[in-house]
Amino acid sequence: MNGRGKTRTALAYTISGVGDSIIPASFAIQSYRLDESGRLLTIVLLSLWLGRLLSSIAAQRMPAPTFPARWMILSDIVRMLAQLLLLWWVVAQSSHFAAAFFVSCLTYGLATAFFNPARFELISIVCETENEKVKLNSLLSAVGDVLFVCGPLLGTFITVHASFEAALVVDAVSFAVSILILASFWPLTRGTHRAPEEESYAKEKLPAWVNPGLATWFVLSASIGFLGTAAPTLVMQHFDERMWGWVAAGAAVGSLAGSAGSVVMRFPFRYKQALALVLSAVYVIFLMWAPSVALIVAVAALSSALTTMAGIAWDVAGQSFDSAGLVHQFATKDQLVNTAAIPTGMVIFGIATAILLPVSVALAIILSIVGVSYALNWGHAAGNEPTRSLT
Repeated sequence: MNGRGKTRTALAYTISGVGDSIIPASFAIQSYRLDESGRLLTIVLLSLWLGRLLSSIAAQRMPAPTFPARWMILSDIVRMLAQLLLLWWVVAQSSHFAAAFFVSCLTYGLATAFFNPARFELISIVCETENEKVKLNSLLSAVGDVLFVCGPLLGTFITVHASFEAALVVDAVSFAVSILILASFWPLTRGTHRAPEEESYAKEKLPAWVNPGLATWFVLSASIGFLGTAAPTLVMQHFDERMWGWVAAGAAVGSLAGSAGSVVMRFPFRYKQALALVLSAVYVIFLMWAPSVALIVAVAALSSALTTMAGIAWDVAGQSFDSAGLVHQFATKDQLVNTAAIPTGMVIFGIATAILLPVSVALAIILSIVGVSYALNWGHAAGNEPTRSLT
């Protein structure tokens, strides 16, 4: 696959991501407009998560897509239709907005969880070398970081100064453009570049190092969910609202640095993962006791950078399997872990607000123990040493 294939992959991801990135802020604003109690926003968030969870479980049980781009196109079509139908419902000023938002977000979540594993498989096809995979994953990670920062601002601007309907139109159009770009990959299959697999999907098993890696990712993802709610809450409690902006900016800059650093900093994945876990533990502790917001900004940036670097290395490892079945298993298991772990961390913070200090200390200790154990034990255990693609 020539460079244009990788360019089209990145372009489709970026354009589709623009629409995706504006939706959370737009839905939050519109949900509050329709129901100031917050119940509608809760319905939106839960239905989106439920859709992703259910389809993540379903995708894991399905064989690898022979033509991954077709999964991506069908997923974009479903999400585009979900937004257009909600747009029609809003324009028609129909009643039962809660039901309409629930169905739309549930459908959106269901389709998204099929899109991501297929994108993972497509990257493994269009990038034939480890270096190409690292570069493309780093680029997509950087694009994701930019969209994470700019998307809510753009979504808020469109919804406030134009309308919620305009945000839905932008999202639908972004999917339509992405579909047109992905259409060039319609006939692309792994068999185009690699020999047919000798074993069936049912007989294939992931190597032993994957399970410890997934276990550590669950712990790290749970800490991401915990920090996602704890960080803004604690920073604004201990300092003020403006200081949270600096911490969020530091985390964003750190993630961008991690994306760029992945191209040039090559060392074993287990050390990246261990450092990410330990720095997350330090981040949790600093939120409780740091005397200066500058220290929190610094550790947030470092934690974000190492988490991004570890994530890119982990993705490259999963995309480097010669078997489409193994790539699919890896992608769907990884997606299920993240889908379950991040909300778990959020729930832990919500439940533990009355006993936050001991819970935070316990979480920091767990993160540190898991990180050190993974670096010193699991990473060297027989059968658990990842391939060179995790370096």
